[in-house]
Amino acid sequence: MGLFDMFKKNKKEEQPEVDDFKSTDEILEHLLSHILPQTLNYKTERQGNMLYLPELDTEITVDVHMPQPNNVGLAFYVYARSIGKHFYEYCAGGGKDCKSAVGMAAGSFVFCFMDGYQRMLEKDTPTEFPTEFAGKKHEWEGYNSCTVGAGTIQNKTEDLSVAFWNLLEPEVKKRLGNQKVALVKVYAARFPTDAIGEVRIDDVEIHELSEMVREMAETWKVEQFASEKQFFFIRQKESTYSPSLYDGEEGFRKMRSAVVEYLKLFAAATTRELHDRLFDDTVQKIGDVTLANECCNILPEMAAINALEGKVKVSDMITLVPKTGNNMEVYFSQLSDYEMLLRCLNDIMSKQEFGEETDNIWQNMIGYSSICNALHQAIKGGSKIEDLSMLRLMMHVYGDFELR
Repeated sequence: MGLFDMFKKNKKEEQPEVDDFKSTDEILEHLLSHILPQTLNYKTERQGNMLYLPELDTEITVDVHMPQPNNVGLAFYVYARSIGKHFYEYCAGGGKDCKSAVGMAAGSFVFCFMDGYQRMLEKDTPTEFPTEFAGKKHEWEGYNSCTVGAGTIQNKTEDLSVAFWNLLEPEVKKRLGNQKVALVKVYAARFPTDAIGEVRIDDVEIHELSEMVREMAETWKVEQFASEKQFFFIRQKESTYSPSLYDGEEGFRKMRSAVVEYLKLFAAATTRELHDRLFDDTVQKIGDVTLANECCNILPEMAAINALEGKVKVSDMITLVPKTGNNMEVYFSQLSDYEMLLRCLNDIMSKQEFGEETDNIWQNMIGYSSICNALHQAIKGGSKIEDLSMLRLMMHVYGDFELR
């Protein structure tokens, strides 16, 4: 079903006629006062620039990006209070004017993301399956959203609402660890001479899975353009979930404080001696050997991936190398701290926690990443960045590192 059809079908009442928007404030006000309250299937309470859905115990905030006469981007931040999970979804919309573009972007969010989200919270017809990670068994409930799209796929022979999951199911299962919830976003688009595939787990692109979806989209026949998007909400049963030291908002604040302490030590490590003992100093400061390993090894790679903005593809599989040998291959998404570490780093840097020194710390971290080192060696050897194959990371872990 097309977005405009879904929008018309699910509207509770006619929206008031307004002239085209003249500012981002007007767009935001119209979203929070009219579009979202009228299209969401739940009671909404306006709390400043946030909507609260009491029936789902959910907060929704929106940022308006790059409004143009014919297109707009909307960034939705969804917080599920009952499970302590933050979700992010970016929706682009286009139309004959900015007003219709906003409606398109909002419809994509309501009828796709929120469809799967409410199914998860209401436990509506889940698909159950088991996985195993770090010697422990985990039981899951999977919820597929509706698909939303644009254009027409002329040779479509299967229902895409199940086709994406059938394609990705084995690979997604391999990337589950002990998280409470994993959000998988799938986007596919076909142009007459090109195809796009994108798969993200908790908003981190998984390039191997993106390529699988791109190959599927490449088989579509279209006149000009067609696209489809879908979400999978995968929730672990409470009976198999192992609580984390960093669950909930209190846990986020605790991890964020630890990351700040690490960054202080990193910034102060201006000599080889101080840098060589950075791990030991971090352990002593934050009291968590596993998190200290992750700060020292993963944060620089996160900074490098962010700085490269997709110019180089990095595999989501990482090889853990302990001193005792017995290397382990895991996926980043399986590490329970990974998503929150990324959230902490982004929050600290965006808020300029270290004032004028923030950007210097960011640049120095990029310089210490193995990604930056690999690129330097490749360029030194005469290669071009765009010609490099997918990079695989290796992480040396020390002390009583725990795979969690």
